[in-house]
Amino acid sequence: AWGDNYHGEVGVGDNVNKNTPTKVNLPSKIKKLIIDRSSAYAILEDGSLYAWGYNHNGKLGVGDYMDRNTPTKVNLPSKIEDGSYDTTSAYAILEDGSLYAWGKNEYGELGVGDEVNINTPTKVKLPSKIKELIIVDGSSAYAILEDGSLYAWGKNEYGELGVGDEVNINTPTKVKLPSKIKELIIVDGSSAYAILEDGSLYAWGSNSNGILGVGKSFTIYTPEQVTGINGTIKEIFSSTSIYGVNRYFLTEDDLLYVTGWGEDSNYPVKIEFKDK
Repeated sequence: AWGDNYHGEVGVGDNVNKNTPTKVNLPSKIKKLIIDRSSAYAILEDGSLYAWGYNHNGKLGVGDYMDRNTPTKVNLPSKIEDGSYDTTSAYAILEDGSLYAWGKNEYGELGVGDEVNINTPTKVKLPSKIKELIIVDGSSAYAILEDGSLYAWGKNEYGELGVGDEVNINTPTKVKLPSKIKELIIVDGSSAYAILEDGSLYAWGSNSNGILGVGKSFTIYTPEQVTGINGTIKEIFSSTSIYGVNRYFLTEDDLLYVTGWGEDSNYPVKIEFKDK
């Protein structure tokens, strides 16, 4: 590692900037490295987790709020499989399918039952093993479980959690969907789309200009089906102008649909091209 080392984020034992590669001493081979502006997390091949750098809000998970300039072990009850980290908090998925979280907890985004910052890994109670974790803007979290269910918690300003209101939630709460979820797509942090195993598409959250595509132009607090699209969605993206917001839906057959500003309908409208 090398570069800016104000918080010890280079991990070589001091806080002096480095202009040449300097070895970071770790007890075994590294499997995955995750970094932000001022902190680093290393998942090692033996399943252990080490952290160093800036420790605001206790986001390193080492039991205090002091910066570290050398890799420090994060104590977890079993081997780590994967992790998600942002500038304020961290999450670890363990080999047994359990989820642990620590760091900033302003909106209940850690999912542990309160809004208190935590400096050691704390278990997030979920009804079954976690398959995938999605963190949005460091303030909301979504967990797809192995049984195909979806749970959400954290900031809920626009109903983006899909649980029926705009109230922040500090424990995982089930998002009611008619069947198992295959994929979750978060476009801008204020709304969400769920692709179900049968290929259907459901949406909820902020809905200005009718961008969700559910036939309405007001906020949607629980999942509603997006209809009128021929095929299975593979990508969703937005564009914003001085006039308003548009959302685009691209299918696996490369058909493109649009909702939002300038459209007469709050349902997706197919875009016709003269050429492929």
